[in-house]
Formats: sequence, C-alpha cells, structure tokens
Amino acid sequence: MNDLQIIKFSPTKLNMESFVAQYIEDESISPLNKYLNLKSIEYMVKIALADKPFRDSVKEDYLSLTNGSTDRVEIMGTEIKTVSQEKKNVLAKTYLYSDKVIEQEREIDRLEFELKCKKDTLNGARLMDINNGTAVCLDTKEDTVTDSFNLIVKFKAE
Repeated sequence: MNDLQIIKFSPTKLNMESFVAQYIEDESISPLNKYLNLKSIEYMVKIALADKPFRDSVKEDYLSLTNGSTDRVEIMGTEIKTVSQEKKNVLAKTYLYSDKVIEQEREIDRLEFELKCKKDTLNGARLMDINNGTAVCLDTKEDTVTDSFNLIVKFKAE
C-alpha cells in the first residue's frame, strides 16, 4: 500500500506527517515544483471546503454513518465531533437592537479603532528606532537572502 492509500484509509497525524516528510525529501522533484504542487493541493482543498453543497453532503454522509447521532465518533482513524450552529444561525439574522446595545457596539468600534491607531503608531516608532540606530538588534543570526521575501502563488484562470 503506498502512502496515498494509507492517508485515504487511515488519515492519522503520524501517517500524514510521514507522507509529507517523504514528499519533501524526494529528490526527483525540485523544491519549487514541490511547493507549487502543495499550493495547488491547498487551493483545491480551499475550493472543495468552500462548496456548500459538498459540505452539506458530507454532513449527510456523516449522519448516515453514525445513524443520525451527533455525538463524537471515530471514523477512519480520525475523531469527529459536531459543533452546534444554532446560536450562530440566530445571531446571523438581522435584528433591531435597543439603544443600550447600539451604544455598546459603537463604543467597541471606537475602542477597536483607537487600538488600531495606537498599534500603527507603535509600529512607526519601532521602524524609526530601527532606522535611526536607537534600537539594538538582539538576534545574532544573520539574515539570508531567503529571509528577505516570501512567495505568493496565483493560479491562472485558464
């Protein structure tokens, strides 16, 4: 049984970590190609998980496997529990609240804005200290070229 089959039938953390370690160590694929393959998989997973009909079918399948139970179960080496969406669904509806609640919301919005402004000011002061030499770097490790950038992968529409 290859690693993909192991993950398909028993997706334990250990199996997945082992699969990833073997994939990363595989010298037949360049590191950039491995990275692009992983980003492709990440994108496919994002699309699949965003598909509401798919998620609904997963929930229906779960209910059929558990005979309608929403208790915690173990399936294919994974532990699955359900989380109630009732409170979230109730709060997602539109309501007209009392003046007291509206005032509290406004106060929170104002405080969040003030906090954001203070964080921005602090970051600016930190950069000024770094740029004018006032700040002392405590890291002894030298930056490498790869520390200076990250890769952003965008897939073509075609």
